[in-house]
Amino acid sequence: MARFIVLGFILIFIAYIYADMQRISIKRYSFKAKDTLKLLQLSDLHRRNFGKSNNRLIKVIKKENPNVVVFTGDLISRNQTDFSNIENLIREVCRFTKVYYILGNHELDMNKSTCKVLCNHLQSYGATLLDNQGVYIAPSTKLWGLTVPLKCYHDGNHGYDNIYHYLTSDLQSTLQVPNSQDFNILLAHNPFFFDSYSSWGADLTLCGHVHGGIVRLPIVNGVLSPERKLFPKYSGGMYSIGNNNMIVSRGLGKLRIFNPPEISIIEIKSF
Repeated sequence: MARFIVLGFILIFIAYIYADMQRISIKRYSFKAKDTLKLLQLSDLHRRNFGKSNNRLIKVIKKENPNVVVFTGDLISRNQTDFSNIENLIREVCRFTKVYYILGNHELDMNKSTCKVLCNHLQSYGATLLDNQGVYIAPSTKLWGLTVPLKCYHDGNHGYDNIYHYLTSDLQSTLQVPNSQDFNILLAHNPFFFDSYSSWGADLTLCGHVHGGIVRLPIVNGVLSPERKLFPKYSGGMYSIGNNNMIVSRGLGKLRIFNPPEISIIEIKSF
């Protein structure tokens, strides 16, 4: 009898996790600046489909009616060969709003020619890759995209013991100095270098990568980072250094427990 009770609990738990992974939660944030904008952030889709060809995800995005959609890396998985899920998503979203994206560690781990083909396809649909460059999305709001190098994710043997810490000086040599009169939004896949992003001058940094810590628990929040570190400092939500803020999306793909897929809505309202 006890065996059947335990089995029943296991089946209920599996069913709950499966159902939880199908829903799309929305986390909302609000900031004051010179312009009025609504941004929608997605991250770490990997192989996931929400409905056929991501149609359910497309409907959610369309309903929110954002001015700009940003993807903060890992649109795909490194060994993926069928890109129809992300291509259909990008194609359809580009029909009704502007789309910008950056490269995550999975794109950088791909075969370079395959990644280039994928990026060319996304560009043909209207999406813009921000590869260490910036663009104005409103008169006083500039969107920057940083490609964090692979050495900041793993070493040559895919180990995690000697990961390079991305410095403010690295950012200064990679991107232009931001105009302090603008509201500067930085897209950076890896959140663990928030101190460098803040020192460079990012008013708001949008990240992903950590998948919400895979398992989320009360008080401790995220449990595990992709670098196999327990209780990562930045796993999901908003963090601040002085007046500079960082939003870490829990992302959409990969296995997750008590950690439903997430979209971030960032509303910027003029003073």
